[in-house]
Amino acid sequence: MYMSCKGQNTSVETKKDSFPLAKTEYTILPFSENRGYYFKNVKEATLSTKELIEIEELLQKMIVAHNSAQAKALVKYNKENPLYQEEETGDELETNGFKRQYLPVINAKEEKEVWINFFCKVPKNLNWKTAAFSTMSGGNCYYRFKINLSTKEIYELQID
Repeated sequence: MYMSCKGQNTSVETKKDSFPLAKTEYTILPFSENRGYYFKNVKEATLSTKELIEIEELLQKMIVAHNSAQAKALVKYNKENPLYQEEETGDELETNGFKRQYLPVINAKEEKEVWINFFCKVPKNLNWKTAAFSTMSGGNCYYRFKINLSTKEIYELQID
């Protein structure tokens, strides 16, 4: 699979039997009631390596589709605003150099869902391996979404 960001082609390969991230690049957070604002009426779940690989495959497809839509929006904007040309929308997504937090749960329908938080900078005085967080600004350095692994649906994409 190939992705283009700012005119550069990068190859993204996912092996079917191993998760491509080092343990220093991600954490799987346990669900607790104080994290209830991410999900309602759920119970704690775990993630297997197979599920992490599946998430990665769904994620890469979502990013390609999202960035393609951003590229089309940019062309339209530049055509409509010839005096104010932009090189990017600011909402393009990438994964290289980003850390991740995964919060898996089982919903009321017994489906596994995962909240995933991506960030390129770790806020000061925060142990990102144990504390879930969201920001209110920072552009595409911070984004998050949910995946329903049972339905393969990705939803609630939020880009700061």
